[in-house]
Amino acid sequence: MSITIKSFARFRDVIDMEVTVNLPAGSTINLLLTEFFNRYPELAEMMLASPETLLDYGDIIALFPPAAGG
Repeated sequence: MSITIKSFARFRDVIDMEVTVNLPAGSTINLLLTEFFNRYPELAEMMLASPETLLDYGDIIALFPPAAGG
């Protein structure tokens, strides 16, 4: 299945605005992130996600940095 990943803010310094990853059906966000971090290892420390989240065909993943403020 094809998963689209969209990046925002500081993630765009590392990857394109939109990246497509092909994964087997029934994949989890953990498998997606493992594949993605193999391509872009510098992103591994920037991400938070539940590794058991199931993906479905055509999912779009948006990458936002953590927000802080007041």
